[in-house]
Amino acid sequence: MLFYQIWKDEFQERIIPLQGDLSKPRFGLDNELYEALANEVDIIYHCAAAVNFILPYSKLYDSNVRGTYEIIHLATYKSTCIPVHYISTISVLSNGINDEVSINQISPNGLNNGYAQSKWVSEKLITRASDLGLPVVIYRLGSICASMKTGACNRTDLHTLLFSAMMKTSSYPYTIINSRFQALPVDFTAKSIVYLSSLQPDTNGKVYHILNPNTKIVFADIIESMYLCNIPLEHNSLEEWQIKLKTISDQNSQLEAAEGLLCSNSFNEFHNISARQYISDVSTAMEFPSLDHLKNIRNVNIHLYEMAKNYTRYCQMDAYWELSDFDIHIRQQGLEKLLESLKTSSTDNEDETNSSSQLEYTMSRLIKGLVSNRKCARIGYAATLGTLASLSDTQMKVPSTDEFISSIQNKLTTKKETGVEDAKNVRIGRVLSYIALAYTEKDNNLSSVLGKIIPDLLLIRTQETRRRLRTFIDASIIQLAKWSDRKLFKKGILSRIQELLPTTWQMSDDGSKSIFLLISLVNLYPKIFDQEYFQLHWKTDVLPLGKTNEEQAIIKKCLQSFDNELHLLEQLSKELLIYAIHTQQLATFWPILVDELSNIGLDSNKGHILLDLITFCFQEHENFDPIYIIETILDQSQALFSKILDLLSSAGRKTYQQASVQLSKDALDKLAHTIASRPLQERLRLFEKLLK
Repeated sequence: MLFYQIWKDEFQERIIPLQGDLSKPRFGLDNELYEALANEVDIIYHCAAAVNFILPYSKLYDSNVRGTYEIIHLATYKSTCIPVHYISTISVLSNGINDEVSINQISPNGLNNGYAQSKWVSEKLITRASDLGLPVVIYRLGSICASMKTGACNRTDLHTLLFSAMMKTSSYPYTIINSRFQALPVDFTAKSIVYLSSLQPDTNGKVYHILNPNTKIVFADIIESMYLCNIPLEHNSLEEWQIKLKTISDQNSQLEAAEGLLCSNSFNEFHNISARQYISDVSTAMEFPSLDHLKNIRNVNIHLYEMAKNYTRYCQMDAYWELSDFDIHIRQQGLEKLLESLKTSSTDNEDETNSSSQLEYTMSRLIKGLVSNRKCARIGYAATLGTLASLSDTQMKVPSTDEFISSIQNKLTTKKETGVEDAKNVRIGRVLSYIALAYTEKDNNLSSVLGKIIPDLLLIRTQETRRRLRTFIDASIIQLAKWSDRKLFKKGILSRIQELLPTTWQMSDDGSKSIFLLISLVNLYPKIFDQEYFQLHWKTDVLPLGKTNEEQAIIKKCLQSFDNELHLLEQLSKELLIYAIHTQQLATFWPILVDELSNIGLDSNKGHILLDLITFCFQEHENFDPIYIIETILDQSQALFSKILDLLSSAGRKTYQQASVQLSKDALDKLAHTIASRPLQERLRLFEKLLK
């Protein structure tokens, strides 16, 4: 408990440790001690088990199955049964079963490791005891990660060892990049079990799944956080990474023990980092370089009532900033509890001034958080600020959105006032807060908000020299345009940003013009950027996409200027592609795009962008003619499809990165699905083109 940083001195009198053995009759305790235990215990939480994904069922039987039998024996030793809260695992579920059903409805077929098998048998035992009258509640846990407060974790579980191996090899297997990361903090998991167990007798006989419903976290986010911690990582093929792992595992006993699992094909799965039964604990803080950033990726949907009700004094509310990591509904719930606790505090102390100052401190803390060096934290603070602005509470006098904007503009201005060295963070913080505050007004009074933030966004953009941040502001303007109707966009945004829109393909060296902004807005509001607009500014009916050699060279140069910013390159390419489809210029633009993105092969980052765009094109879109798109691409891409089919061949699957193979497969799967939905005559025509 000292190691996990949860020890308190008052525990000395409350915790009585007993040394026993789950696998032995009566846990190996003498008769007198066992009798005392049966007489004095009021409730049993049984979470002890041997967690090992390599040993067979026979090796785990004693601790996991026999141990549960001994728990049942203790619970029924006296005439009055002791309620049992049994900690099971989601690994007992068969494929296709996700409901909180009895183990009697779950087949053990498909449980292919000893741990899952032993837990299934164990849960079968405890369910049988429940059927015979023993009060039992079952909790099936998914993946468990580090404590929200301390970051303490199990350092020897599979995922911790994976992170360890990644840092020790300074690399990661590229096959995990899109794998999903789902886990609940261990302290939240424990609080959930305690809370549910307090609902007796209503919960008796029930089964609960305690899981993280968020499926959006991918390993790419975790790897990015490692980069932010100055941990250098390069991506390797699975085979290359296994060789590196073998080298370091020979020098590290823990890694050597887990090498078989880490070097297995577990990481070839696209949606899961490994088969579900291998999921155990996962860490965000280890004995290596600090990874506090990872805690900001959690974004777990957590019930915050127990946290918020304890915050009757703001001096105790530092942990409240965890709210910034949660989704809008959780933030709103937590903030409402916060306001209630502040009002309760002021009523109890008859000191409304104290309550107001606490709210001001809340706002000040949020604004300071906007200049955090951690990207996820900045986003969280901005989102929390926007949520707070959306709440209405006359007693607490929560500021209006306009007042929040004024406060941000007054406080986030200079390096000296914000306490950071890099003015970049100040600008990013302002932009993020503007977007969050605009979101709260997008259905009400967005016009007033735009009048206050658009001028400042343009000012920030003129002060910024870095392409990434200029484009970040452009993307923010595009988001504001999406929340605006046609009339508001034309009056409140377009009239103010004319100077950012280029009038030729030749972009200025200082980046004052944004082709990305122009194309995105044209796709969003095509009726505003009609022929009259282009005839006035471009001297042509539409934006030309490669009809002449000169235009082709200019478009390539435009795409090449984003080579070092791949996510921006992908966004720009997609917007240009959408515009080409809308304006029937796909036949001229597609070869330019293919040539530029595949010039160093499909097994590259740019090649992956192209494969993603092909998948996008082959999807059914409401405003697109899929036949026109598919036929055009097939007609213009014979060499490209030869490369894709080569990737999917037996030799290609062994030669190329797994990500390249998977993206190629996704593209053809989407093509097949779209073709299958067409009338027979169209299917035959498209299939003939594909065969060619």
